[in-house]
Amino acid sequence: VISNGVVEVKLNINAFQKTSFDGESLTFAALQKILGKKFYDKYDHVMICLPPGFKDKFSARGWFKFPLSTYNDEQCTYVSVQMHETGHNFGLSHAGIKNGPKEKREYGDLSGYMGGSYHIDDGPEMCFNAPQSWELGWYDNSHLTVNPFNRTNRWVGDIFGISNYIKSGARKTLVRIVGGKDKDYFINFNQATGMNSGSQLGWDTVLITYIKKNDPLDLYTTNVGQLLSSQRKVINNYSGTGRNLYIRVLRIKDSARVTIVASPCIDNKKWRDKIFKRGCRDVKSSNVKILERRCNSQARQGLPVWRYCLRTCQKCEE
Repeated sequence: VISNGVVEVKLNINAFQKTSFDGESLTFAALQKILGKKFYDKYDHVMICLPPGFKDKFSARGWFKFPLSTYNDEQCTYVSVQMHETGHNFGLSHAGIKNGPKEKREYGDLSGYMGGSYHIDDGPEMCFNAPQSWELGWYDNSHLTVNPFNRTNRWVGDIFGISNYIKSGARKTLVRIVGGKDKDYFINFNQATGMNSGSQLGWDTVLITYIKKNDPLDLYTTNVGQLLSSQRKVINNYSGTGRNLYIRVLRIKDSARVTIVASPCIDNKKWRDKIFKRGCRDVKSSNVKILERRCNSQARQGLPVWRYCLRTCQKCEE
């Protein structure tokens, strides 16, 4: 019945009178008769290729966390469409982008397959973006979790492209920034070589992408930056913490040298020193040393010290 992974199913219907959902469900029922009621447990993924002619318009769709996807005619032959819908089978959502035309944002992260798709039968060569690759765990020994809101406030290191991943995990490929209230940010070096040579967004740049934390079913990702060498991204009020996050690319060569820094204090204009009952700007010069110690103590605890303290303790900038 199955030849080279393909089985043909004949339906005695008039497709012009049916929707693609009808065609999908009827094909599914026919496969149950041929291969067994739970045939989908035997195979990693089942792709249904429908002929053209159904009365509704659709390109392709994949079931979320279930190994079934359905395609309209030649859509079955396009690699990026296959990978996109199979991604839904893996439990991945769409990959969007923060900026650009509103109608293109949902699929705007073209660095991987969960963004837009292409009518090409042998490409483009790429993978999934950083949060989605992290979720899949295919090279999890090269993952690194960074919390810049601890006492060090800083991380510096090299990030390699996934095409340069090595089994030992010695080369870090994905960095996850934690410590925020509602989002985690991910950083990767989108090196356009080898298996990732066809990436369509941010060639050879450091990509910054976030995912919301509070809804385990919402794995929609949003790209917020593509950084070249010497560029930086400032995320104000990082994920509701009241503190700023600075991501800077020091250099890009065979890898990307990146620094991640969190401002050690909370930018709170209501803060007043309990002793002086005034802000740092108003403090008398004779009290600067006392205030500097107080400000640094507050900063180390992650307590409000207000940016006016820059004049004295210099703790609120990168």
